[in-house]
Amino acid sequence: MRRHGCLTGSLRAAGYARAVAPPMWLRQETIGSLPLLRSAGRPLDADILALAQTLADAATIGLLHSRTIIEQAKGLLAARRNVSLNQAFETMRSHARRHRLLLSNVARDIIDTGDMLHQPSGLPRAKATDAE
Repeated sequence: MRRHGCLTGSLRAAGYARAVAPPMWLRQETIGSLPLLRSAGRPLDADILALAQTLADAATIGLLHSRTIIEQAKGLLAARRNVSLNQAFETMRSHARRHRLLLSNVARDIIDTGDMLHQPSGLPRAKATDAE
């Protein structure tokens, strides 16, 4: 924990002696990291670091898959309700927050059923003839 002074002090105060963060890559860009904290003073073994990178890669794939589902649902909802993509996304996000749902679960419901299971306030549901 040498490079990030402010964070280092907080981690040490919480009882951690080591921290590593394998990057989450999308093509050549780092989009995040998977922090690993260790209370023991010795560094992580190379095998553990390789496994951690594999887990970071898997997490990246999961994020991309979730984002793809959200984009598909956003397009479907926009078409069904005859609204913009931004309005569809805001409706999905508001619905998820109001009902304490994961946005990805709301998106899956839209893909599976063609709409959200609970009617959010704001945008009316499209009539059957509007969706054709």
